[in-house]
Amino acid sequence: EGEGPDVFAARSSLHERRQAETLVELQEALDRLTDKERRALLATEHLGLDQDETGRMLDVTARRVRQLLTSARDKLTSLKKGAEQ
Repeated sequence: EGEGPDVFAARSSLHERRQAETLVELQEALDRLTDKERRALLATEHLGLDQDETGRMLDVTARRVRQLLTSARDKLTSLKKGAEQ
């Protein structure tokens, strides 16, 4: 039948803990990027800016933005693989 309020509260609490842990992990990963890598990644992925717009914001070329994004993504992938082992 239905679940009691204690089960619901426990699941909710577990979900909140997992979300908090994920946010901490994300912040730790972002902290390992250089300032420009982090800003380029957030500008393109979170704000939806294209590479030209991001380059103007960072005072770099679109080519440099691509380099920064590649470097940032490589670092994040490496961190993720290390965490999974």
